[in-house]
Amino acid sequence: MVVKACAHCDIVWPDMSTDHDAYWGGFFGIAPSLLTTAGVSVVPHVDLVGFQGVWFFVRATRLVVSAPDTWVLHLRRELAEAAPELPSEATLDRLFGASVDRVIGPAFQGALQASEFRELASGSVRAVDAEDAQAVADFRAACGTEDWEAGGLDRAPRYRAAHFENGAITAMAGFRVKSRGAGDPCVLTHPQHRGVGLGKQVVSAVVAAALADDHLLLYQTLEANLASVRLAFALGYVRHANHLAVRLTSDSPTR
Repeated sequence: MVVKACAHCDIVWPDMSTDHDAYWGGFFGIAPSLLTTAGVSVVPHVDLVGFQGVWFFVRATRLVVSAPDTWVLHLRRELAEAAPELPSEATLDRLFGASVDRVIGPAFQGALQASEFRELASGSVRAVDAEDAQAVADFRAACGTEDWEAGGLDRAPRYRAAHFENGAITAMAGFRVKSRGAGDPCVLTHPQHRGVGLGKQVVSAVVAAALADDHLLLYQTLEANLASVRLAFALGYVRHANHLAVRLTSDSPTR
């Protein structure tokens, strides 16, 4: 596989088929070919319309910044000479000042080609159905509210699969559908069963089901979640981009 090295960081970026760049081009409302060229694009929200915040997305040597309409001109002016990399804390302070509510990221954005998928079959993993409602409730309670919400399973109801041990769920994954046929897996493992590969098994089952229905497979997790990033690589994902979201308290620049 051909690779491109970013001149501004240590990341090596695999070339992907046009499918993933086509998805992200639609997400941002830009020509997909722009994502394989160097530079900075500041655009108004398209798929993120309604989000009071700014999303920084780095794909190889292209930085795309998706922002509310009222922030676009300010950011185009301030980032005209910017390097194609995620902004530093100092840069965020310069751009937004006291308008920053919360910074989320940096995050890993993966992409999977069907031909590169490395399936991990397990006899202990099966689809979750209505008869498993109590097992799901018990699993949710064992994981706790914070972990359950972080796992994103409420937003991932498709192709749900779980690893069962003596009738109890020890790990569960589901598929979060996005626009234009794309989506990504969400996963959570029971606190007492982490670190032994159960998450990989249930995600593999979900990915296999989604690929069978011709979905475009994405993968999103915080860069700090090294176990989750390793899981993606183990199943055949490659890094497509990295990104960072900034939630704002103001709907327009205040300075």
